[in-house]
Amino acid sequence: MSAVAITALILQYRYWILIPLTFIEGPIIGFIVGALSRMGYFDPFLAFSIFIARDMLMDVAWYYAGSHGSKTRFAAWMLRKARIQEKDLHAVRILWETHGLRTMFVAKLSYGISQLFLAVAGVVKFPLPKFLKYAIIVALIEYGGLFLFGYYVGGAFNSFADLLSNIQWAVAILALVIAVYYVFTHFMRRKAIEEEEEVQ
Repeated sequence: MSAVAITALILQYRYWILIPLTFIEGPIIGFIVGALSRMGYFDPFLAFSIFIARDMLMDVAWYYAGSHGSKTRFAAWMLRKARIQEKDLHAVRILWETHGLRTMFVAKLSYGISQLFLAVAGVVKFPLPKFLKYAIIVALIEYGGLFLFGYYVGGAFNSFADLLSNIQWAVAILALVIAVYYVFTHFMRRKAIEEEEEVQ
């Protein structure tokens, strides 16, 4: 879905469409809603709260899927998908215990397999209070950064019509944000793998 199409949907349905869209392209939506908040289409605090609440709800759901289904076929599938074997679970738990915040960064920013990483935290019985603390810190940094960047980029345009007339610049900025986002997540994932190998 193009940035123009996403923006049109957001403007038509406002707050009602934010949650469904965050399941499709969370980072992109955060950037766009930040820009539209600067233009007055959203209350920035309410919109940002929706992103954080949705993110925390999903993180807890995946944690419980792992902790309550640790002996099920579903859990076995998750471990295989995350390339974690039964013998590695102790090392994974140590990784969460010793580098919790960094591991949460990798878990939440690993595009496509984020849910698996979060569920594995439940499988290894990482304490829920610590899990929630790290999850909200990362959510605030992730969405806060994208939202604020969109908010200040939105200040460069006087109106939504102005934004659309210069959409090539908006898309170029968005592409840069996404590229930096994925390079950063790749780097964090590599660091986590190296640390896990050291623990083993």
